[in-house]
Amino acid sequence: MKKYQYHSRTAVSLAVLNFFAALVTDTAEARCAADCETNWGPITSVSPAPLHALSLTPQIEPVGAINQVQVNVVIASVWAQTPEYELDYYHNDLQLQWRQAFSEHHSIGVRYHFQHATNNYLDSLSLGFHRTFGIDQNGRDTVDRHRQSITLPSLDAPLELSHRTLNSSFQLDYYYHQPLSQRQWGASLSYRTTSHGPFSGAGWSGAINVAQQWQHHAHSWIAMGALALHSNNEWQGVALKPLTWHIGVSYQYQLATRHTLALQWLIHDGRAETLASLDDWVHEINLGYRYLLTPLQAIELSVTQNLIDHDNSADVAFTLNYRKQY
Repeated sequence: MKKYQYHSRTAVSLAVLNFFAALVTDTAEARCAADCETNWGPITSVSPAPLHALSLTPQIEPVGAINQVQVNVVIASVWAQTPEYELDYYHNDLQLQWRQAFSEHHSIGVRYHFQHATNNYLDSLSLGFHRTFGIDQNGRDTVDRHRQSITLPSLDAPLELSHRTLNSSFQLDYYYHQPLSQRQWGASLSYRTTSHGPFSGAGWSGAINVAQQWQHHAHSWIAMGALALHSNNEWQGVALKPLTWHIGVSYQYQLATRHTLALQWLIHDGRAETLASLDDWVHEINLGYRYLLTPLQAIELSVTQNLIDHDNSADVAFTLNYRKQY
């Protein structure tokens, strides 16, 4: 009899524990299901293209009046080899962002972007990735690993980039939202200054952009177009375009309450006036994943791969974002 009473009490205890665990879980999920409708938008990133580090490069932004702070960390591996130039280096990026809505129509944003060349040992990973998916190595397997240099036709010797600052810039953003049409107009002004190294210099950039969002249940799309103007017109003897165009499209699919997958394609006008692939369009495809820590906090992971022309952007870039809305 005692044995049966023991098992009975155990069963009741487990049932009670399961009930409260389910209650807590259901309450948390219900709360998140109600609150996680927050407009997170695309998984944001920065362009890892070499010459785009010299100026403002528009990206796909969330559409709508949101309040958030964000931290982006990027590690990238750049490789390009043409008869005119050779790029072989790593860079790491840190971007801090703040965005504040003052009404359903008006928002402003501030961001700081820092890019530094240092060895992040991505050569083996990049070579393995290309080998696994049958992508041409584009000559990368014929040179020494972990180099940090740029060779240009205007230079007598390669530029050594190890432990050099490539970009340090501040940017101001303004957004005008049209909630009914889910359309957003934006304007940005950026100032870049780097005092040492091959990328040293200062300059202003400005941009105007428009973005359109569509949503249907778990699916969301954003299309973006932008025009950017740049004051810097030369870098290491390479003439730069004063005006560049940028377009992109982003798709997000909400797998579950806390899980979202994202795919986006960004196309940037080449910055160089005439230098092999550096004056061609840059095609960057980004595959990402978002996990909601809480209804107002998210962690995002993404990988960016250069497509079409493999000699004008990073070979591969990995991004980690932390975003907090309030």
